Amino acid sequence: MPKKYLIKLSGEALGIDGRLFDATKFDKMAAAIKSVTEDGSRAAVVLGGGNLWRGRTGVFSGVNP
Repeated sequence: MPKKYLIKLSGEALGIDGRLFDATKFDKMAAAIKSVTEDGSRAAVVLGGGNLWRGRTGVFSGVNP
């Protein structure tokens, strides 16, 4: 029976130098997830979005960090 994984990734861990996302980090995470699922296992990925609100979008929308 294939295994099932839940992977929670921090949004901040996928960014660099104040930018929201870094493509190189996304590529590395995608490769890691692919390796986990190559044996038929399934993975669900939850991507955090706190960095979208803290000091960025949220402040402009009236959400306190």
